[in-house]
Amino acid sequence: MTYLEYRSPLGSKMVSLTQFDTARASPEVLGSAAALKSDGAHLLDGKKVLFVINLDGGGGVEKMVRILGTAFSAWGAKVETLALYEKLGSSSFEKLSNIRSAPGCIARAKPDILVTLQPTSSIVATLTRQFLPNCTIHLVHQSNMPLATHPVPRTLDWLVGSLGLFPIVIANSKETEKAFAHYPSSYRRHITRIEHGISWQQPSRSRKEVREALGFTDTTPLLVTCARLSSQKRIDTVIAAMPMLPDVHFVIAGDGPHHSELEAQADKLGVRDRVHFLGHQPPEAIPDLNAAADIFVFPSYWETFGLAALEAAMQGTPIVASCLPVTKEVLTVNDNCAATFVGDWEPENWADMLRYVLAHPEVKQAAVDAAPQLRKHHSEEQMLKKYIHVIEAELSKTKKK
Repeated sequence: MTYLEYRSPLGSKMVSLTQFDTARASPEVLGSAAALKSDGAHLLDGKKVLFVINLDGGGGVEKMVRILGTAFSAWGAKVETLALYEKLGSSSFEKLSNIRSAPGCIARAKPDILVTLQPTSSIVATLTRQFLPNCTIHLVHQSNMPLATHPVPRTLDWLVGSLGLFPIVIANSKETEKAFAHYPSSYRRHITRIEHGISWQQPSRSRKEVREALGFTDTTPLLVTCARLSSQKRIDTVIAAMPMLPDVHFVIAGDGPHHSELEAQADKLGVRDRVHFLGHQPPEAIPDLNAAADIFVFPSYWETFGLAALEAAMQGTPIVASCLPVTKEVLTVNDNCAATFVGDWEPENWADMLRYVLAHPEVKQAAVDAAPQLRKHHSEEQMLKKYIHVIEAELSKTKKK
């Protein structure tokens, strides 16, 4: 991976996405971008775009930065990203030090367009933007549900947005938009909905090859999840169900602050030999894992969208998920839902549902049938088209001024 890096004295890191993304992007991503070049995307030619995120942790936020950064680069923009924190588990002192240095990094980038994807990064970038006369567009993404956000950034987000300083607030689902229904109208009138879109990627290896590489046979009952190992994702629920699923193996792709706790839980329950922690995986490895799974598990406590579940569903992998309204929204097309749901986080109920899905091949067939509809409904091209329209409208307003 080739990065062009700027590091401030206090540690905040800025890297160029241009070389990285255009060199490694999938043909599907570049194809979606190329198809829209004449549909207003040329307006980005020569613009400086800066993404500001909290941390490059390999999750859904970072996936959207890769997709949007690739498209914007293909449309002629110079794209960079600023990560406020360099590593998982940074101390409060380290985070505050990096936040203090972030405005200088943003100012030196001299962006024409700011794109922020988390409450803290949005607040820092918004306050800095007031002193950047050439920054004409700021897209503020709500990737956290308000009640799931730490009280300090949640309060600041409410205040800054209510003052009208968030010019464009992107909600990625109906449920995310509804979560802000009690906010002041001065905040809500800036909200526009752009659902996430991703391109389906063909697995690079067969199911048999992937399973053999992991040490499993073709008949091994296999659960897979791809998630940041945090309390939000509730991976502990599935591990707690494993003693009731004696022949089942569980593969976890991802890393995060709860990694050691989850390993300790698996040890304590005597299932450590059947719970496999792969750590952070590159994006190109995820389609292989999803296609090799019998079930993709998605026990999250909250989500604003759920890209990982959508990726698995696009592969035709059966999903067993916690019963979140947003997951039902995202995985339902034409009244057909690609997932089976568990109404709580009781391990016994998860074990019962997982046994049921493993024993009923018609559930697998339903997932296979739903996959093409989901690929079309949540296409990357549809999402990028909405971004073009929003940017085009904002640039038109700027010209009139």
